[in-house]
Amino acid sequence: MSKNYCCIKCGELISSDSAMYGTGRCWKCYSSNCSGKQNNNFKGGWENKLPNCIDCGKKLKGMRNKRCWYCNLKYKKTLYIDYGNRSGKNNSNFRGGKPKCIDCGKELNGYKKGVKRCRSCWNIYLRGENNPNWKDGISFLPYSSDWTVKLKIKIRTRDNFTCQYCGMTEEENLQKFNRCLTIHHIDYNKQNCKEDNLITLCVCCNSKANKNRDYWYSYYKYIIDNKLYEENI
Repeated sequence: MSKNYCCIKCGELISSDSAMYGTGRCWKCYSSNCSGKQNNNFKGGWENKLPNCIDCGKKLKGMRNKRCWYCNLKYKKTLYIDYGNRSGKNNSNFRGGKPKCIDCGKELNGYKKGVKRCRSCWNIYLRGENNPNWKDGISFLPYSSDWTVKLKIKIRTRDNFTCQYCGMTEEENLQKFNRCLTIHHIDYNKQNCKEDNLITLCVCCNSKANKNRDYWYSYYKYIIDNKLYEENI
């Protein structure tokens, strides 16, 4: 018959391993005996481990804080006052205030590198010869006599009333911009109103074509040449 072993403290049944090789106690008695002051490694409760306030020495309520609530409030006030003393001219990184527009003297919004003018003065500065797209005043020249409403309708009909770059239809362009699709001169010459020099674009795509003209000229020229080639086959 197997022997039954009991806890030396409460008398409950325990395993043979606990009785022969362990402490001879059940789990409840062992845990209660090893907790608190009864533990050989006891060095005072967790209350004794809490730090003290570094300013007044008062015992804190948590392990993360360094100051009590009152001392922390006074510390933040000193930081705020110190920050106010370091603003403006008292700051070591002070640059003499925000830069001003070189034309009208208006204060600019920030310190962006290369910005010397406000928005209104910049728009005036880009007019005429200062504009990077300036072409000796070609835009002020009148259109030729061939530039008629019938020609525009003919070109839009040939292109199925669709922008040849983004695919926007005439109806979508009317809803978004309240305008019909525009006709763009591929070589940027208003006097050249041949059908192979005209293409249908929406308002946005037509404005994009004003920049990087060499690229757009070759791009739209390739589209029209392929379109005319397919029509002639």
